[in-house]
This record gives sequence, C-alpha cells and structure tokens, in this order.
Amino acid sequence: QDLAKLVQSNLEEINISPVTQEYSAIQETLSLTEQADKPHIVIRNTFPDVTITEGDEFKVELLGEVSSKLDHLLSWSADLDTIYINIASVFNENPSSTGLKALVTLPHALVDNVTIESVSGDVTISNGPVINHSQIQTKSGNVTIEDTQIYSLATTTVSGNLEATSFDNLVVDCVSVSGDLNLAIDSLSGRLKSESGRIS
Repeated sequence: QDLAKLVQSNLEEINISPVTQEYSAIQETLSLTEQADKPHIVIRNTFPDVTITEGDEFKVELLGEVSSKLDHLLSWSADLDTIYINIASVFNENPSSTGLKALVTLPHALVDNVTIESVSGDVTISNGPVINHSQIQTKSGNVTIEDTQIYSLATTTVSGNLEATSFDNLVVDCVSVSGDLNLAIDSLSGRLKSESGRIS
C-alpha cells in the first residue's frame, strides 16, 4: 500500500495520473499598447497554437485549459528597440492542456520585424497585419500564412508544414527537414528547400 501511494503521488506530480487529471481554465491577457512602436517583436512559444492577427491595439491573449499547477503563462520584457513575448515558457513542468491557444493582436500600422520561435505549437498569421520581415522557427508545429502582406519571409521547420496564400511580391528563405512547403503566390523569389517533404 505504501508503494502504491508513492507511485500515485509521483504520477500526480507530473500530471499523468490514471485516476485524476486536474485542469484549470486559463484566461490571461497582456496589454502592450504603449510598446506598439517597437520595430522588432520576438515571440517565444512552447506548446500552445499561436495566431497573429490585426486589431486596434497591441495585446496577447491566452485561452484554454491547462494542468492546474501552472499559471502566469504570459510574460514580456523590452529593450530599446525589441519587445519579447513569452508564451507558456514553463516547459519543464511537463504540462498537459486542452485547447490552449494564444492570440497576438498587432496594431494597424506596418510592423517592421516579427520573429516567432515555437516548439510544438502551430503558428498562423492571418487577417490583415502588414509585416515587413517575418522569421518563423518551429520544430513540429505547422506554419500557415493567409490574407496578409509580408514582404520577406524566412521559415525553418523540422517536421512542420508551411502553407502560404493570398499575397504577392514575396521574398522567401524557407527550409524544412520533412515538412511540405505549399505556396500559392503570384510573385515569388528566393529559396525553398525541403529534405524529404514536397514543394508545390
């Protein structure tokens, strides 16, 4: 009985208990309106899916359910010309989640440079933001870009796929190990490379 209690306690500690799985609703918001004039935005993400869109103010929202031991999953810092946004960066806690998604809203004005680093979460840029240069790095997350304008795009993925549609005059440097690269672009220049994925 003592051994069973010890095993159960250890399983609960790493949140893989076969008996109980505690979740709590996450609804965190960062308002970054005063930082909107930073020319470089760096977003660091682990497992949530991230969507970047356009709106009236610069803010980050995190919604969904996550293991109850985790909270304060959004943070940010800034220096002279860069704002850093951290989304669920407490990765060593071995969290589990249900429907955890982050929404990053950028202001209407052109954003000079956006860098996104994601481990397993998908990255989507859609519905209007105008970005001069975007760099996206993922391991297993997919990258989707639609209904927006990016003038220069650099992506690096391991197994994630890239889908890009509905804009033109794009300069690319997109590299993947096993992911597919699918682009429907009127005017395209640069480099597309995938070791074993398809390119279309």
